[in-house]
Amino acid sequence: MLLRDIISVKGTNGLFKLLKVTRGGLLLETIDKAKKKIIKNINFSKATPLDNIAIYSKSEVVAIPLQDVFYKIYDKRKSLDSINLKFSPEDLKEFMKTILPDYDENKLHPSQILKIIAWYKILAEFNPELIKKEEKKKKEEKKDKKTDKTDQEKNEEKSEEKIKELEIKEENELSKKFSHPKENIAEIKNKVSPKNLIKNPVEKDQDRSKK
Repeated sequence: MLLRDIISVKGTNGLFKLLKVTRGGLLLETIDKAKKKIIKNINFSKATPLDNIAIYSKSEVVAIPLQDVFYKIYDKRKSLDSINLKFSPEDLKEFMKTILPDYDENKLHPSQILKIIAWYKILAEFNPELIKKEEKKKKEEKKDKKTDKTDQEKNEEKSEEKIKELEIKEENELSKKFSHPKENIAEIKNKVSPKNLIKNPVEKDQDRSKK
Protein backbone atom coordinates (compact mmCIF):
# COMPACT_ATOMS: atom_id res chain seq x y z
CA MET A 1 0.00 0.00 0.00
CA LEU A 2 1.17 3.52 -0.84
CA LEU A 3 0.47 6.76 0.98
CA ARG A 4 -1.62 8.00 -1.95
CA ASP A 5 -4.04 5.11 -1.37
CA ILE A 6 -4.80 6.35 2.14
CA ILE A 7 -7.17 9.26 2.67
CA SER A 8 -8.42 11.42 5.47
CA VAL A 9 -12.09 12.39 5.39
CA LYS A 10 -13.05 15.79 6.74
CA GLY A 11 -15.21 15.51 9.84
CA THR A 12 -14.28 11.84 10.39
CA ASN A 13 -11.71 10.34 12.74
CA GLY A 14 -9.18 7.78 11.59
CA LEU A 15 -7.82 6.93 8.15
CA PHE A 16 -9.30 5.05 5.20
CA LYS A 17 -8.08 3.11 2.23
CA LEU A 18 -9.76 4.22 -1.00
CA LEU A 19 -11.00 1.09 -2.76
CA LYS A 20 -13.25 2.46 -5.49
CA VAL A 21 -15.22 5.44 -6.72
CA THR A 22 -18.89 4.47 -7.10
CA ARG A 23 -22.07 6.25 -8.12
CA GLY A 24 -23.08 6.40 -4.48
CA GLY A 25 -19.79 7.95 -3.39
CA LEU A 26 -16.44 6.58 -2.29
CA LEU A 27 -16.02 2.94 -1.28
CA LEU A 28 -13.62 3.03 1.68
CA GLU A 29 -12.02 0.55 4.02
CA THR A 30 -11.17 1.54 7.58
CA ILE A 31 -7.50 1.19 8.50
CA ASP A 32 -7.88 -0.73 11.73
CA LYS A 33 -8.40 -4.32 12.89
CA ALA A 34 -11.99 -4.38 11.66
CA LYS A 35 -11.17 -3.29 8.06
CA LYS A 36 -14.81 -2.32 7.68
CA LYS A 37 -15.96 -1.36 4.19
CA ILE A 38 -18.21 1.69 3.98
CA ILE A 39 -19.55 4.01 1.29
CA LYS A 40 -19.20 7.73 1.93
CA ASN A 41 -21.48 9.94 -0.13
CA ILE A 42 -18.99 12.79 -0.33
CA ASN A 43 -17.09 14.65 -2.99
CA PHE A 44 -13.34 14.68 -3.36
CA SER A 45 -13.04 18.07 -1.69
CA LYS A 46 -13.68 16.36 1.66
CA ALA A 47 -11.34 13.45 0.98
CA THR A 48 -7.62 14.18 1.08
CA PRO A 49 -4.94 11.62 0.11
CA LEU A 50 -2.11 11.74 2.64
CA ASP A 51 0.51 12.16 -0.07
CA ASN A 52 -1.10 15.53 -0.94
CA ILE A 53 -0.36 16.90 2.53
CA ALA A 54 2.84 18.82 3.33
CA ILE A 55 4.15 20.85 6.27
CA TYR A 56 5.30 24.43 5.70
CA SER A 57 8.79 25.34 6.86
CA LYS A 58 10.76 28.58 7.20
CA SER A 59 13.69 27.34 5.13
CA GLU A 60 14.17 27.54 1.37
CA VAL A 61 12.26 24.30 1.00
CA VAL A 62 8.72 25.63 1.01
CA ALA A 63 6.99 22.48 2.28
CA ILE A 64 7.96 19.02 3.51
CA PRO A 65 5.83 16.07 2.34
CA LEU A 66 3.93 14.25 5.07
CA GLN A 67 5.72 11.02 4.11
CA ASP A 68 9.07 12.59 5.06
CA VAL A 69 7.57 13.88 8.31
CA PHE A 70 6.55 10.33 9.20
CA TYR A 71 10.09 9.12 8.47
CA LYS A 72 11.52 11.81 10.75
CA ILE A 73 9.11 10.97 13.56
CA TYR A 74 10.11 7.31 13.33
CA ASP A 75 13.82 8.21 13.42
CA LYS A 76 13.33 10.39 16.50
CA ARG A 77 10.63 8.45 18.32
CA LYS A 78 10.78 4.76 17.39
CA SER A 79 8.76 3.86 20.48
CA LEU A 80 5.07 4.74 20.31
CA ASP A 81 5.06 5.03 24.09
CA SER A 82 7.01 8.28 23.73
CA ILE A 83 4.18 9.85 21.71
CA ASN A 84 1.33 10.97 23.91
CA LEU A 85 -1.90 12.15 22.30
CA LYS A 86 -2.73 14.22 25.41
CA PHE A 87 0.01 16.77 24.79
CA SER A 88 -0.80 20.37 25.68
CA PRO A 89 -0.57 22.95 22.84
CA GLU A 90 2.89 23.97 24.02
CA ASP A 91 4.01 20.34 24.28
CA LEU A 92 2.76 19.68 20.74
CA LYS A 93 4.74 22.62 19.39
CA GLU A 94 7.83 21.42 21.23
CA PHE A 95 7.31 17.93 19.86
CA MET A 96 7.12 19.22 16.30
CA LYS A 97 10.28 21.29 16.80
CA THR A 98 12.18 18.12 17.70
CA ILE A 99 10.99 16.61 14.40
CA LEU A 100 11.12 19.72 12.18
CA PRO A 101 13.09 22.50 13.89
CA ASP A 102 12.23 25.04 11.18
CA TYR A 103 8.54 24.28 10.72
CA ASP A 104 6.27 27.31 10.37
CA GLU A 105 4.32 27.65 13.63
CA ASN A 106 1.97 30.20 12.08
CA LYS A 107 0.74 27.70 9.48
CA LEU A 108 0.69 24.50 11.52
CA HIS A 109 -1.59 24.68 14.55
CA PRO A 110 -1.49 22.35 17.61
CA SER A 111 -4.73 20.66 16.54
CA GLN A 112 -3.13 19.78 13.20
CA ILE A 113 0.00 18.46 14.92
CA LEU A 114 -2.25 16.27 17.06
CA LYS A 115 -3.91 14.92 13.90
CA ILE A 116 -0.50 14.11 12.33
CA ILE A 117 0.48 12.20 15.48
CA ALA A 118 -2.82 10.28 15.41
CA TRP A 119 -2.26 9.34 11.75
CA TYR A 120 1.31 8.29 12.53
CA LYS A 121 0.17 5.97 15.32
CA ILE A 122 -2.43 4.34 13.04
CA LEU A 123 0.15 3.69 10.32
CA ALA A 124 2.72 2.50 12.85
CA GLU A 125 0.28 -0.19 13.95
CA PHE A 126 -1.34 -1.24 10.67
CA ASN A 127 1.04 -0.11 7.88
CA PRO A 128 4.52 0.29 9.43
CA GLU A 129 6.27 0.16 6.05
CA LEU A 130 4.92 3.65 5.35
CA ILE A 131 6.82 5.21 8.24
CA LYS A 132 10.12 3.31 7.99
CA LYS A 133 12.29 4.68 5.22
CA GLU A 134 14.94 1.95 5.45
CA GLU A 135 12.38 -0.84 5.12
CA LYS A 136 10.86 0.85 2.09
CA LYS A 137 14.32 1.25 0.52
CA LYS A 138 15.17 -2.43 1.11
CA LYS A 139 11.83 -3.46 -0.34
CA GLU A 140 12.43 -1.38 -3.48
CA GLU A 141 15.97 -2.74 -3.88
CA LYS A 142 14.71 -6.29 -3.54
CA LYS A 143 12.04 -5.57 -6.14
CA ASP A 144 14.63 -4.07 -8.53
CA LYS A 145 16.91 -7.12 -8.18
CA LYS A 146 14.00 -9.43 -8.87
CA THR A 147 13.06 -7.37 -11.93
CA ASP A 148 16.65 -7.38 -13.23
CA LYS A 149 16.88 -11.14 -12.83
CA THR A 150 13.62 -11.61 -14.67
CA ASP A 151 14.78 -9.38 -17.52
CA GLN A 152 18.04 -11.30 -17.75
CA GLU A 153 16.19 -14.58 -17.92
CA LYS A 154 13.90 -13.17 -20.60
CA ASN A 155 16.89 -12.04 -22.68
CA GLU A 156 18.48 -15.48 -22.38
CA GLU A 157 15.25 -17.13 -23.47
CA LYS A 158 15.00 -14.78 -26.45
CA SER A 159 18.59 -15.59 -27.46
CA GLU A 160 17.90 -19.32 -27.29
CA GLU A 161 14.74 -18.91 -29.34
CA LYS A 162 16.64 -16.86 -31.92
CA ILE A 163 19.33 -19.54 -32.24
CA LYS A 164 16.70 -22.23 -32.71
CA GLU A 165 14.97 -20.13 -35.38
CA LEU A 166 18.25 -19.73 -37.28
CA GLU A 167 18.98 -23.45 -37.06
CA ILE A 168 15.53 -24.32 -38.37
CA LYS A 169 15.88 -21.74 -41.14
CA GLU A 170 19.26 -23.17 -42.12
CA GLU A 171 17.89 -26.71 -42.24
CA ASN A 172 14.95 -25.57 -44.38
CA GLU A 173 17.28 -23.80 -46.82
CA LEU A 174 19.44 -26.91 -47.17
CA SER A 175 16.39 -29.08 -47.72
CA LYS A 176 15.20 -26.78 -50.54
CA LYS A 177 18.62 -26.58 -52.21
CA PHE A 178 19.43 -30.27 -52.09
CA SER A 179 16.54 -32.57 -52.78
CA HIS A 180 17.49 -35.85 -51.17
CA PRO A 181 14.35 -37.32 -49.66
CA LYS A 182 16.11 -40.42 -48.31
CA GLU A 183 18.99 -38.55 -46.73
CA ASN A 184 18.81 -36.66 -43.49
CA ILE A 185 20.03 -33.14 -42.91
CA ALA A 186 23.22 -34.28 -41.20
CA GLU A 187 24.31 -36.20 -44.32
CA ILE A 188 23.50 -33.21 -46.54
CA LYS A 189 25.56 -30.92 -44.33
CA ASN A 190 28.47 -33.37 -44.56
CA LYS A 191 28.31 -33.42 -48.37
CA VAL A 192 28.35 -29.66 -48.72
CA SER A 193 30.89 -29.03 -45.97
CA PRO A 194 33.98 -26.94 -46.92
CA LYS A 195 36.24 -30.01 -46.60
CA ASN A 196 34.34 -31.97 -49.22
CA LEU A 197 34.05 -29.01 -51.58
CA ILE A 198 37.83 -28.59 -51.48
CA LYS A 199 38.63 -32.29 -51.67
CA ASN A 200 36.67 -33.17 -54.79
CA PRO A 201 38.56 -30.91 -57.27
CA VAL A 202 41.89 -32.28 -56.00
CA GLU A 203 40.78 -35.84 -56.65
CA LYS A 204 39.80 -34.91 -60.21
CA ASP A 205 43.23 -33.39 -60.87
CA GLN A 206 44.90 -36.56 -59.67
CA ASP A 207 42.77 -38.65 -62.04
CA ARG A 208 43.83 -36.45 -64.99
CA SER A 209 47.52 -36.81 -64.10
CA LYS A 210 47.21 -40.60 -64.15
CA LYS A 211 45.81 -40.45 -67.68
